Amino acid sequence: MSYTLMGTANYRVSMKKTPTRSENILYEVGLGEFPLVFPLLQRGLRGTAFAKIGLFLAAIPLTTYRYYWKDKAAGPMMIPFVLRADYITRQRNK
Repeated sequence: MSYTLMGTANYRVSMKKTPTRSENILYEVGLGEFPLVFPLLQRGLRGTAFAKIGLFLAAIPLTTYRYYWKDKAAGPMMIPFVLRADYITRQRNK
């Protein structure tokens, strides 16, 4: 569900105004880095995983903020993904 809302938010922003290169990079980092963290945690590479977690946990709220200013409905659509990412990383790091 959160991936669907994230994709819909990206679609809404790209249909209203052309997203800048930095917004596209933030979106791709937030979407692409998230699944890559868990194999690192399973292999015991906590330092590398921590760096990736920091990267995507910074990218997702930044994307949410930038999308909110382009489309008032797109910003709140990103919030479930922010909460899901935060919850899952807290569960994995216990």
